[in-house]
Amino acid sequence: MGSQLRDFLITVLVVTFVFAFDDKQAVFQLGPWLRNFLQVALGVVLVVLVHYFGHKWAARRYGTDVVHRLWGIKRFGLHAKAHLSDKPGKIHSIPLGSILSVVVAFISNGRFFFTAVESIEVEGSEYKRIGRWKLKVLEREIARIAFAGPAANMLFAFVLQSFNKSGMFDQLVMMNCLYALYHMIPWSQLDGAKIFFGSLYLYIFGLAFLLLSFLLLMLLPPAFAFFLSVIGAGIIFIFFFLRIHLAK
Repeated sequence: MGSQLRDFLITVLVVTFVFAFDDKQAVFQLGPWLRNFLQVALGVVLVVLVHYFGHKWAARRYGTDVVHRLWGIKRFGLHAKAHLSDKPGKIHSIPLGSILSVVVAFISNGRFFFTAVESIEVEGSEYKRIGRWKLKVLEREIARIAFAGPAANMLFAFVLQSFNKSGMFDQLVMMNCLYALYHMIPWSQLDGAKIFFGSLYLYIFGLAFLLLSFLLLMLLPPAFAFFLSVIGAGIIFIFFFLRIHLAK
C-alpha cells in the first residue's frame, strides 16, 4: 500500500508539473505560478483517480485486482543480461514516463504534453475466481481491465463537457482526453500494450473511439459527439475486421 501511495503522489506531481509548467503569464513569478500549480493539481488528482478506479472497477468484475505503479522500464536491451537488478538496495526500474514528461515540458516550454506516467499490474486471485471457466486471468480480460482506465477518463470528459457552458472545465476536459490517449500507446507496460497484445480488436475499436471522441468533443454537443464516436469506431472496427479475415 505504501509503494502504491508513493507512486500515486509522484504521478500527480509529475502530471501537474506538465500541465502547470506554462501558466500563460508574460513574466515568470513564483507566487502566481505556485497558485496555478495547486489549482491544476486538484484537477490532476481527479484525472488520475478516475483512471485508477476505472481499472479497479473492471478488475473486480473479473475477480481480480490492480496495483498502481509508475511506468518504468526494467530492461535496456534484448540481451538476457540487459536488465536492472532485482536485488534489495539496487535500482529495479527507471521511471521512463516521468522522465519523458518532464523533459518534453522543458523542451517545449510547456506547449506540449506527455502524460503516460503510470501503469497497472493485474493481480489474479484464484480463490476469487472460483466458478469461472478459467481460474487464471486471461489476456483478453487483462485487455479489458487495461482499457477501462482510458475509457473512464474519456467518459468523464463527456460528463464534464455536458456542464461546461462557461468554459470553466476546458482544461480538465483536455487533461482527461490526453491522459486517456497517451496511455493507449502500445509500448512496454502501458495500458495500450496490454490491450494491443491481449485483444487487437478491442485496441482498434478503443483507440478509434478515443481519438474520435477527442476530436468531436471540441466541435459538437457531447451527446452527438459520443454517438458519432461510437458509430465511427464501429465502422473502423468492421473495416479492420473484414480486412484481416478477407486477407486470409
